[in-house]
Amino acid sequence: MNNADTFENVKFSGKYNTYVVVIGESVRKDYMHMYGFEINNTPFMDSTNGVRFLNYISAGSSTLPSLTNSLTQYPNLSNNIITLAKKAGLYTYWISNQGFIGDIESPISSIGRKADEYFFLKKGGYNSKIKYQDSDLLPKISESININKGVNGKLIVIHLMGSHTPTCHRTNDEFDIFYGNIELSCYIQSIKNTDKLLSNIQSLLTDTNSMWSMMYFSDHGLSFNKKSIKHDYELIHSDAYKQSFEVPFFITSFDSNEKKSISAERSGLSFLGLFSEWIGIESKNILRSCHYLSDEDCNPEGIKVYNYKNHKIDFQQIPRQEKIY
Repeated sequence: MNNADTFENVKFSGKYNTYVVVIGESVRKDYMHMYGFEINNTPFMDSTNGVRFLNYISAGSSTLPSLTNSLTQYPNLSNNIITLAKKAGLYTYWISNQGFIGDIESPISSIGRKADEYFFLKKGGYNSKIKYQDSDLLPKISESININKGVNGKLIVIHLMGSHTPTCHRTNDEFDIFYGNIELSCYIQSIKNTDKLLSNIQSLLTDTNSMWSMMYFSDHGLSFNKKSIKHDYELIHSDAYKQSFEVPFFITSFDSNEKKSISAERSGLSFLGLFSEWIGIESKNILRSCHYLSDEDCNPEGIKVYNYKNHKIDFQQIPRQEKIY
């Protein structure tokens, strides 16, 4: 990460001056109302104009393999969304409720520390004893939105704890509706809390009267594991089922005037291409083989993902887990 990036011939032609990337955590899309779940826990995303990707597949089933293979040109971690945006003349922020230093966090937080300004609620690992809520980031988010720096505008990356297990830590042990068991009820509520946070961020952006666009996706999903208690299950990180890779992806902007769905598969391994198309960046180092913000087939040979052994495998060969509740 101390090496300089190698992005060359970077050109910016974006139509917005404020770009916001919200990275969610541990959200499987089948427990979101936006994707057909019966409890309405995504009222903001349901009602807001924008683009919803129906088949975005994360690069991995846990944070480290997913984000290192999405946000960077792995294994060259210096070539990442922050260094690319800076080369394009954008002032960059990284605002995080994840850990600052830890075995899992350090590679991701190192990307964040490449930003012009960065802020971490936690100074240690993600499992800090202080259970900060994602909403605690709002003052810093507001500050970054209201400060104008950068030749071509700014990029604000917000990394959430989202729905990370234990899920009731994300909701202060509170939930609106009981569903299945307490852990799953908190999980459903945590998704609703993230949806509310996105609504709050949109309000902050709208108040500035700026030309903005906001992207939200989750790094990975979760799977169910049978507990020792009869007929009860827990949510875990796992690479055994498709649902650990099937995540939400949503883009909106100040001038979105319709709801659009993209059903073509999109791979987390191609995130830098999608990201650069969304922002309006071209670089010699980023090869875009298709139009990602369309229904064009960008993966004619299928989607690949990384398993826990760091092997790239065919997503279609992974079994689907039947819904538990």
